[in-house]
Amino acid sequence: MTMSALVVAEPHASQIVSGEKTLELRSKRTSKVGSTLAIIAKGTGTIIGVVRIAGVIGPMTSEELDGLRHRHMAPAELVAAHLGWRFGWELDNAVKFATPIPYAHPKGAQSFVTLTCLETVAVHHASAPDGSRCIASLR
Repeated sequence: MTMSALVVAEPHASQIVSGEKTLELRSKRTSKVGSTLAIIAKGTGTIIGVVRIAGVIGPMTSEELDGLRHRHMAPAELVAAHLGWRFGWELDNAVKFATPIPYAHPKGAQSFVTLTCLETVAVHHASAPDGSRCIASLR
């Protein structure tokens, strides 16, 4: 069993796993609604936590994006520089790992990474330190 991971630049990756950022702006919808994704802090070679994609809203107008700044936390100038960001992926159930998990990043620029089986097990274990959910989720 493998898991998908989303590559996110800092400080947004840390804001997501802390539960502070509950809306990730993207240029398109995602088919991963209801899925839990690992969060990779771009450029660090580590997985720093997990979050569930609860839903997608959009496309949104500039006014709607501005009204949701408290959820997406992107400065106005960053949103203005990325005019394609019209969809918001709603995030919940964030978990920040006590210790980041190293992973092997495939070559090429990517938003999503498919983790190996061993990386997936490490993520499940870090998400549930007692191991109980780890075993159940791998069945």
